[in-house]
Amino acid sequence: MLLDVQSSLRNGIFVIGGLLSFVLAGAALKSSSQAPAQPTMVPPVAGQTQRGGLSVVVLDPAHGGTDPGARGTGGVRESDLVLEFSDPVRRALEAQGLRVRQTRQGNDDPSLDDRSAMANAQRGTVFVTVHVSSTGLAGTVRVYTMTDFPPGRWQFWIDRGGTFTDVVARRPDDTLAVHKLLSEDPGRYTDPAVAGIRRLLGVQEGAPIPAERISVVRLGTTVATNALLERKGEPTVLVITRGFADALRIAYQDRPRIFDRQVVRPEMVYSRVIEATERIGARGEVIIALDEDAVACDLRAAYDEGFRSVAVVCMHGYRHPAHEARIGEIARRAGFAQVSLSHATSQLMKLVSRGDTTLVDAYLSPILARYVDQVAGELKHEHLSV
Repeated sequence: MLLDVQSSLRNGIFVIGGLLSFVLAGAALKSSSQAPAQPTMVPPVAGQTQRGGLSVVVLDPAHGGTDPGARGTGGVRESDLVLEFSDPVRRALEAQGLRVRQTRQGNDDPSLDDRSAMANAQRGTVFVTVHVSSTGLAGTVRVYTMTDFPPGRWQFWIDRGGTFTDVVARRPDDTLAVHKLLSEDPGRYTDPAVAGIRRLLGVQEGAPIPAERISVVRLGTTVATNALLERKGEPTVLVITRGFADALRIAYQDRPRIFDRQVVRPEMVYSRVIEATERIGARGEVIIALDEDAVACDLRAAYDEGFRSVAVVCMHGYRHPAHEARIGEIARRAGFAQVSLSHATSQLMKLVSRGDTTLVDAYLSPILARYVDQVAGELKHEHLSV
Protein backbone atom coordinates (compact mmCIF):
# COMPACT_ATOMS: atom_id res chain seq x y z
CA MET A 1 0.00 0.00 0.00
CA LEU A 2 1.58 3.27 -1.13
CA LEU A 3 0.73 6.43 0.79
CA ASP A 4 1.68 10.02 0.00
CA VAL A 5 3.12 11.23 3.30
CA GLN A 6 2.38 14.93 2.97
CA SER A 7 -1.26 14.44 2.04
CA SER A 8 -1.47 11.55 4.50
CA LEU A 9 -0.48 13.71 7.41
CA ARG A 10 -2.90 16.42 6.29
CA ASN A 11 -5.72 13.90 5.93
CA GLY A 12 -4.88 11.62 8.82
CA ILE A 13 -8.36 10.21 9.34
CA PHE A 14 -8.61 9.00 5.73
CA VAL A 15 -5.18 7.39 5.76
CA ILE A 16 -5.46 5.76 9.15
CA GLY A 17 -8.94 4.51 8.27
CA GLY A 18 -7.53 2.91 5.14
CA LEU A 19 -4.63 1.37 7.04
CA LEU A 20 -6.94 -0.04 9.69
CA SER A 21 -9.22 -1.51 7.04
CA PHE A 22 -6.19 -3.15 5.43
CA VAL A 23 -4.86 -4.52 8.71
CA LEU A 24 -8.15 -5.51 10.28
CA ALA A 25 -9.72 -7.06 7.18
CA GLY A 26 -6.55 -8.73 5.88
CA ALA A 27 -5.67 -10.33 9.19
CA ALA A 28 -9.18 -10.84 10.60
CA LEU A 29 -8.33 -8.99 13.78
CA LYS A 30 -10.71 -8.62 16.68
CA SER A 31 -10.55 -5.67 19.05
CA SER A 32 -9.15 -6.47 22.46
CA SER A 33 -11.39 -6.02 25.48
CA GLN A 34 -8.43 -4.76 27.47
CA ALA A 35 -7.59 -1.10 27.79
CA PRO A 36 -5.10 0.05 25.14
CA ALA A 37 -1.53 -0.20 26.41
CA GLN A 38 1.19 2.33 25.77
CA PRO A 39 3.77 1.31 23.18
CA THR A 40 6.70 -0.39 24.86
CA MET A 41 10.17 -1.43 23.82
CA VAL A 42 10.34 -5.18 24.32
CA PRO A 43 13.87 -6.58 24.05
CA PRO A 44 13.98 -9.90 22.21
CA VAL A 45 14.75 -12.92 24.32
CA ALA A 46 16.53 -15.81 22.63
CA GLY A 47 14.33 -18.86 22.25
CA GLN A 48 11.30 -17.15 23.73
CA THR A 49 7.99 -17.32 21.85
CA GLN A 50 5.30 -14.91 22.92
CA ARG A 51 1.71 -15.46 21.94
CA GLY A 52 -0.22 -12.24 22.15
CA GLY A 53 -3.21 -13.37 20.10
CA LEU A 54 -4.56 -11.35 17.20
CA SER A 55 -5.10 -8.28 19.38
CA VAL A 56 -1.39 -7.39 19.31
CA VAL A 57 0.22 -5.28 16.60
CA VAL A 58 3.98 -4.94 16.19
CA LEU A 59 4.58 -1.51 14.66
CA ASP A 60 8.01 -1.09 13.10
CA PRO A 61 9.16 2.37 11.92
CA ALA A 62 11.61 0.50 9.77
CA HIS A 63 14.57 2.72 8.97
CA GLY A 64 16.92 4.57 11.27
CA GLY A 65 19.43 5.66 8.63
CA THR A 66 19.68 8.52 6.18
CA ASP A 67 19.81 6.71 2.83
CA PRO A 68 20.00 9.53 0.21
CA GLY A 69 17.72 7.56 -2.11
CA ALA A 70 15.04 7.22 0.54
CA ARG A 71 14.53 10.76 1.78
CA GLY A 72 11.25 12.57 1.76
CA THR A 73 10.52 15.72 -0.17
CA GLY A 74 12.54 18.75 0.82
CA GLY A 75 15.42 16.65 2.14
CA VAL A 76 13.49 15.46 5.19
CA ARG A 77 15.39 12.76 7.08
CA GLU A 78 13.85 9.39 6.38
CA SER A 79 13.77 8.35 10.01
CA ASP A 80 11.99 11.52 11.13
CA LEU A 81 9.43 11.14 8.35
CA VAL A 82 8.63 7.53 9.24
CA LEU A 83 8.42 8.22 12.96
CA GLU A 84 6.09 11.16 12.33
CA PHE A 85 3.84 8.94 10.23
CA SER A 86 3.97 6.05 12.69
CA ASP A 87 2.67 8.15 15.59
CA PRO A 88 -0.89 8.64 14.22
CA VAL A 89 -0.87 5.02 13.05
CA ARG A 90 -0.10 3.87 16.59
CA ARG A 91 -2.79 6.11 18.11
CA ALA A 92 -5.38 4.88 15.64
CA LEU A 93 -4.55 1.24 16.34
CA GLU A 94 -4.76 1.83 20.08
CA ALA A 95 -8.12 3.53 19.60
CA GLN A 96 -9.38 0.21 18.20
CA GLY A 97 -8.44 -1.54 21.44
CA LEU A 98 -5.30 -3.11 20.00
CA ARG A 99 -2.08 -3.46 21.96
CA VAL A 100 0.81 -1.90 20.06
CA ARG A 101 4.45 -2.88 20.51
CA GLN A 102 6.67 -0.38 18.74
CA THR A 103 10.16 -1.57 17.79
CA ARG A 104 11.95 1.77 17.99
CA GLN A 105 11.42 5.37 19.00
CA GLY A 106 14.39 7.10 17.36
CA ASN A 107 17.57 6.75 15.33
CA ASP A 108 19.64 5.29 18.17
CA ASP A 109 17.16 2.57 19.11
CA PRO A 110 17.49 -1.16 18.23
CA SER A 111 19.30 -2.29 15.11
CA LEU A 112 17.58 -3.97 12.18
CA ASP A 113 18.58 -7.39 13.52
CA ASP A 114 17.18 -6.64 16.97
CA ARG A 115 13.95 -5.24 15.52
CA SER A 116 13.56 -8.31 13.32
CA ALA A 117 14.13 -10.61 16.29
CA MET A 118 11.50 -8.78 18.28
CA ALA A 119 8.99 -9.04 15.46
CA ASN A 120 9.70 -12.73 14.99
CA ALA A 121 9.19 -13.35 18.72
CA GLN A 122 5.67 -11.93 18.59
CA ARG A 123 3.88 -14.99 17.30
CA GLY A 124 0.18 -14.77 16.51
CA THR A 125 0.32 -11.03 15.88
CA VAL A 126 0.07 -8.63 12.99
CA PHE A 127 3.35 -7.04 11.93
CA VAL A 128 3.13 -3.57 10.38
CA THR A 129 6.31 -2.04 8.99
CA VAL A 130 6.54 1.54 7.76
CA HIS A 131 9.40 2.89 5.69
CA VAL A 132 10.17 5.50 3.08
CA SER A 133 10.42 4.06 -0.39
CA SER A 134 13.93 4.27 -1.85
CA THR A 135 12.70 3.45 -5.34
CA GLY A 136 9.27 5.06 -5.49
CA LEU A 137 8.25 8.70 -5.62
CA ALA A 138 9.99 11.08 -3.22
CA GLY A 139 8.07 11.59 -0.01
CA THR A 140 6.13 8.33 -0.06
CA VAL A 141 5.75 5.74 2.66
CA ARG A 142 5.11 2.06 2.14
CA VAL A 143 3.15 0.04 4.69
CA TYR A 144 3.38 -3.75 4.72
CA THR A 145 1.54 -6.17 6.99
CA MET A 146 2.32 -9.76 7.87
CA THR A 147 0.56 -12.05 10.27
CA ASP A 148 1.07 -15.46 11.83
CA PHE A 149 -1.58 -18.17 11.79
CA PRO A 150 -2.55 -20.89 14.27
CA PRO A 151 -0.30 -23.98 14.15
CA GLY A 152 -1.54 -27.46 13.37
CA ARG A 153 -3.56 -26.48 10.31
CA TRP A 154 -3.06 -26.43 6.57
CA GLN A 155 -2.03 -23.23 4.77
CA PHE A 156 -2.62 -22.78 1.03
CA TRP A 157 -1.11 -20.42 -1.53
CA ILE A 158 -2.80 -20.65 -4.92
CA ASP A 159 -2.01 -19.04 -8.27
CA ARG A 160 -4.83 -19.41 -10.76
CA GLY A 161 -3.67 -18.59 -14.28
CA GLY A 162 -5.47 -18.71 -17.59
CA THR A 163 -4.25 -22.24 -18.40
CA PHE A 164 -2.91 -23.83 -15.21
CA THR A 165 -3.52 -23.41 -11.50
CA ASP A 166 -0.64 -24.00 -9.08
CA VAL A 167 -1.27 -24.88 -5.44
CA VAL A 168 1.41 -24.76 -2.76
CA ALA A 169 0.41 -25.97 0.70
CA ARG A 170 2.07 -26.17 4.07
CA ARG A 171 0.96 -29.23 5.97
CA PRO A 172 0.43 -29.17 9.75
CA ASP A 173 3.85 -30.81 10.17
CA ASP A 174 5.45 -27.86 8.27
CA THR A 175 6.29 -29.90 5.16
CA LEU A 176 5.31 -28.51 1.76
CA ALA A 177 3.07 -30.03 -0.89
CA VAL A 178 2.51 -28.82 -4.45
CA HIS A 179 -0.19 -29.60 -6.98
CA LYS A 180 -0.84 -28.44 -10.55
CA LEU A 181 -4.12 -28.73 -12.44
CA LEU A 182 -5.97 -27.20 -15.37
CA SER A 183 -7.75 -23.92 -14.70
CA GLU A 184 -10.67 -25.07 -16.85
CA ASP A 185 -11.86 -28.68 -16.59
CA PRO A 186 -15.66 -28.50 -16.30
CA GLY A 187 -16.04 -32.27 -16.55
CA ARG A 188 -14.17 -32.76 -13.27
CA TYR A 189 -14.60 -29.61 -11.15
CA THR A 190 -16.11 -26.16 -11.17
CA ASP A 191 -13.17 -24.29 -9.68
CA PRO A 192 -9.49 -25.28 -9.78
CA ALA A 193 -8.52 -23.59 -6.51
CA VAL A 194 -11.15 -25.49 -4.55
CA ALA A 195 -10.32 -28.69 -6.46
CA GLY A 196 -6.64 -28.35 -5.54
CA ILE A 197 -7.50 -27.92 -1.87
CA ARG A 198 -9.76 -30.95 -2.01
CA ARG A 199 -7.10 -33.15 -3.57
CA LEU A 200 -4.39 -32.20 -1.10
CA LEU A 201 -6.75 -32.73 1.84
CA GLY A 202 -8.01 -36.01 0.37
CA VAL A 203 -11.62 -34.81 0.18
CA GLN A 204 -13.87 -36.21 -2.55
CA GLU A 205 -15.61 -33.90 -5.06
CA GLY A 206 -18.97 -32.82 -3.68
CA ALA A 207 -18.07 -33.56 -0.07
CA PRO A 208 -17.84 -30.57 2.30
CA ILE A 209 -14.35 -29.23 2.83
CA PRO A 210 -13.27 -29.45 6.51
CA ALA A 211 -12.44 -25.76 6.82
CA GLU A 212 -11.51 -26.19 10.47
CA ARG A 213 -8.35 -27.97 9.25
CA ILE A 214 -7.24 -24.86 7.31
CA SER A 215 -5.83 -21.66 8.78
CA VAL A 216 -5.44 -19.54 5.65
CA VAL A 217 -5.96 -19.53 1.89
CA ARG A 218 -4.03 -16.98 -0.18
CA LEU A 219 -5.29 -16.76 -3.74
CA GLY A 220 -3.80 -14.90 -6.68
CA THR A 221 -5.79 -15.03 -9.88
CA THR A 222 -5.84 -13.68 -13.42
CA VAL A 223 -9.65 -13.79 -13.49
CA ALA A 224 -9.87 -10.00 -13.48
CA THR A 225 -6.94 -9.53 -15.87
CA ASN A 226 -8.42 -11.97 -18.37
CA ALA A 227 -11.83 -10.31 -18.11
CA LEU A 228 -10.23 -6.95 -18.90
CA LEU A 229 -8.20 -8.25 -21.84
CA GLU A 230 -11.13 -10.16 -23.30
CA ARG A 231 -13.64 -7.39 -22.48
CA LYS A 232 -15.78 -9.78 -20.44
CA GLY A 233 -16.26 -7.60 -17.38
CA GLU A 234 -19.49 -6.31 -15.86
CA PRO A 235 -21.53 -4.09 -18.23
CA THR A 236 -20.83 -0.62 -16.86
CA VAL A 237 -22.40 2.82 -17.03
CA LEU A 238 -20.17 5.90 -16.94
CA VAL A 239 -21.58 9.01 -15.27
CA ILE A 240 -19.44 12.04 -16.08
CA THR A 241 -19.74 15.82 -16.06
CA ARG A 242 -21.78 17.11 -19.00
CA GLY A 243 -19.59 18.03 -21.92
CA PHE A 244 -16.96 15.38 -21.16
CA ALA A 245 -18.72 12.28 -22.48
CA ASP A 246 -15.85 11.49 -24.87
CA ALA A 247 -13.00 12.65 -22.64
CA LEU A 248 -11.88 9.14 -21.70
CA ARG A 249 -12.04 7.93 -25.29
CA ILE A 250 -10.03 10.91 -26.53
CA ALA A 251 -7.71 10.50 -23.54
CA TYR A 252 -4.27 12.06 -24.14
CA GLN A 253 -4.43 11.72 -27.95
CA ASP A 254 -1.48 9.33 -27.99
CA ARG A 255 -0.63 8.18 -31.51
CA PRO A 256 1.89 5.36 -31.16
CA ARG A 257 1.35 4.18 -34.77
CA ILE A 258 0.77 7.38 -36.71
CA PHE A 259 1.62 5.87 -40.09
CA ASP A 260 -0.89 3.01 -39.91
CA ARG A 261 -3.42 3.32 -42.71
CA GLN A 262 -6.12 1.89 -40.47
CA VAL A 263 -6.10 2.68 -36.75
CA VAL A 264 -8.11 0.27 -34.61
CA ARG A 265 -9.15 1.89 -31.38
CA PRO A 266 -9.37 -0.25 -28.25
CA GLU A 267 -12.87 -1.10 -27.11
CA MET A 268 -13.96 1.00 -24.16
CA VAL A 269 -14.97 -0.79 -20.98
CA TYR A 270 -18.16 1.23 -20.51
CA SER A 271 -21.31 0.49 -22.48
CA ARG A 272 -23.31 3.64 -21.81
CA VAL A 273 -22.57 7.24 -20.86
CA ILE A 274 -24.75 9.49 -18.73
CA GLU A 275 -23.79 13.17 -18.80
CA ALA A 276 -24.59 14.72 -15.44
CA THR A 277 -25.57 18.36 -15.43
CA GLU A 278 -23.14 19.60 -12.78
CA ARG A 279 -19.82 21.41 -12.45
CA ILE A 280 -17.63 22.24 -9.49
CA GLY A 281 -14.66 24.54 -10.02
CA ALA A 282 -11.07 23.84 -9.06
CA ARG A 283 -11.48 25.88 -5.86
CA GLY A 284 -14.70 24.15 -4.83
CA GLU A 285 -17.17 26.74 -6.09
CA VAL A 286 -20.38 25.30 -7.53
CA ILE A 287 -20.52 26.54 -11.12
CA ILE A 288 -23.52 24.39 -12.12
CA ALA A 289 -25.71 22.77 -9.49
CA LEU A 290 -26.25 19.03 -9.75
CA ASP A 291 -29.52 18.15 -11.49
CA GLU A 292 -30.41 15.23 -9.25
CA ASP A 293 -33.74 14.48 -10.90
CA ALA A 294 -32.19 14.11 -14.35
CA VAL A 295 -29.41 11.89 -13.05
CA ALA A 296 -31.88 9.72 -11.15
CA CYS A 297 -34.05 9.35 -14.24
CA ASP A 298 -31.10 8.34 -16.44
CA LEU A 299 -29.81 5.88 -13.85
CA ARG A 300 -33.22 4.25 -13.46
CA ALA A 301 -33.42 3.85 -17.23
CA ALA A 302 -29.97 2.22 -17.28
CA TYR A 303 -30.93 -0.08 -14.42
CA ASP A 304 -34.08 -1.13 -16.27
CA GLU A 305 -31.88 -2.04 -19.25
CA GLY A 306 -29.94 -4.47 -17.06
CA PHE A 307 -26.94 -2.44 -15.90
CA ARG A 308 -25.80 -3.08 -12.34
CA SER A 309 -22.41 -1.34 -12.23
CA VAL A 310 -21.70 2.39 -12.47
CA ALA A 311 -18.55 4.53 -12.48
CA VAL A 312 -18.90 8.18 -11.43
CA VAL A 313 -16.28 10.70 -12.56
CA CYS A 314 -16.82 14.43 -12.06
CA MET A 315 -14.52 17.31 -12.87
CA HIS A 316 -12.40 18.17 -9.82
CA GLY A 317 -14.11 15.36 -7.91
CA TYR A 318 -10.75 14.24 -6.50
CA ARG A 319 -10.73 17.33 -4.30
CA HIS A 320 -14.37 18.36 -4.13
CA PRO A 321 -16.40 15.12 -4.09
CA ALA A 322 -19.83 16.41 -3.02
CA HIS A 323 -21.47 15.86 -6.41
CA GLU A 324 -19.85 12.47 -6.91
CA ALA A 325 -20.98 11.34 -3.47
CA ARG A 326 -24.54 12.48 -4.15
CA ILE A 327 -24.65 10.70 -7.52
CA GLY A 328 -23.38 7.59 -5.76
CA GLU A 329 -26.26 7.77 -3.29
CA ILE A 330 -28.74 8.12 -6.14
CA ALA A 331 -27.22 5.13 -7.96
CA ARG A 332 -27.40 2.91 -4.87
CA ARG A 333 -30.99 3.96 -4.30
CA ALA A 334 -31.73 3.00 -7.90
CA GLY A 335 -30.43 -0.50 -7.16
CA PHE A 336 -26.89 -0.54 -8.58
CA ALA A 337 -24.82 -3.16 -6.79
CA GLN A 338 -21.40 -1.75 -7.78
CA VAL A 339 -20.88 2.00 -7.44
CA SER A 340 -17.33 3.22 -8.02
CA LEU A 341 -16.65 6.89 -7.21
CA SER A 342 -13.46 8.41 -8.58
CA HIS A 343 -12.55 10.32 -5.42
CA ALA A 344 -12.70 7.08 -3.42
CA THR A 345 -11.17 4.80 -6.04
CA SER A 346 -8.28 6.93 -7.30
CA GLN A 347 -7.78 10.36 -5.76
CA LEU A 348 -5.82 11.76 -8.70
CA MET A 349 -5.97 15.25 -10.16
CA LYS A 350 -6.03 14.24 -13.84
CA LEU A 351 -9.50 13.40 -15.16
CA VAL A 352 -8.41 10.72 -17.63
CA SER A 353 -6.20 8.64 -15.32
CA ARG A 354 -8.72 8.99 -12.49
CA GLY A 355 -11.58 8.07 -14.80
CA ASP A 356 -9.81 5.07 -16.32
CA THR A 357 -9.01 3.63 -12.90
CA THR A 358 -12.58 4.15 -11.68
CA LEU A 359 -14.00 2.50 -14.79
CA VAL A 360 -11.76 -0.54 -14.39
CA ASP A 361 -12.80 -0.80 -10.74
CA ALA A 362 -16.50 -0.76 -11.70
CA TYR A 363 -15.89 -3.13 -14.61
CA LEU A 364 -13.89 -5.79 -12.74
CA SER A 365 -14.90 -5.60 -9.07
CA PRO A 366 -18.16 -7.55 -9.53
CA ILE A 367 -16.33 -10.27 -11.49
CA LEU A 368 -13.63 -10.62 -8.85
CA ALA A 369 -16.11 -10.41 -5.97
CA ARG A 370 -18.23 -13.20 -7.41
CA TYR A 371 -15.19 -15.40 -7.85
CA VAL A 372 -13.86 -14.77 -4.34
CA ASP A 373 -17.33 -15.37 -2.88
CA GLN A 374 -17.53 -18.63 -4.81
CA VAL A 375 -14.24 -19.85 -3.35
CA ALA A 376 -14.98 -18.53 0.14
CA GLY A 377 -18.41 -20.15 0.04
CA GLU A 378 -16.73 -23.55 -0.15
CA LEU A 379 -14.48 -22.73 2.80
CA LYS A 380 -16.79 -21.08 5.29
CA HIS A 381 -15.43 -21.20 8.80
CA GLU A 382 -15.25 -18.51 11.48
CA HIS A 383 -11.48 -18.93 12.01
CA LEU A 384 -10.48 -19.21 8.34
CA SER A 385 -8.91 -16.25 6.54
CA VAL A 386 -9.43 -16.20 2.77
